[in-house]
Amino acid sequence: MKPFSKKYFEFLFYVGLLLGTVVSFNNIYDFLNDFSEGMFKSVSIVFILIGGWLSHSDKFKKKNDLHERDERLGLIRGKAYEWMFFISMIIAVIAAIIFAIIGGIYVYISITISFFLFLERIIYYLLYYFFNKKF
Repeated sequence: MKPFSKKYFEFLFYVGLLLGTVVSFNNIYDFLNDFSEGMFKSVSIVFILIGGWLSHSDKFKKKNDLHERDERLGLIRGKAYEWMFFISMIIAVIAAIIFAIIGGIYVYISITISFFLFLERIIYYLLYYFFNKKF
């Protein structure tokens, strides 16, 4: 599902309805605390309004179709994702090193971050190999 497509906003709309249903069930069974109930209410309202409005907006559809067909914007989007991935990995490495230096219980957090970085790298290489074969 592509971000900012009609299906994406319909999915957002239905998630908003689902959260609204959870809040309604909370009024009967009282299983959420006050903070969670307020958060679910506000998020469901925002999801319903944004998802419903943008999935049926003709002005947004025309603008989105233009952006989908523009190759330059696709290249810029790809470069932005590459840099975001690179910067997030650097931040995670720095956090893992800091937690390892602090020691104590924080070593487990460092090991967990390192494991996820390793897993992320494996997934990256598998996808790189797959797309190299495919294209």
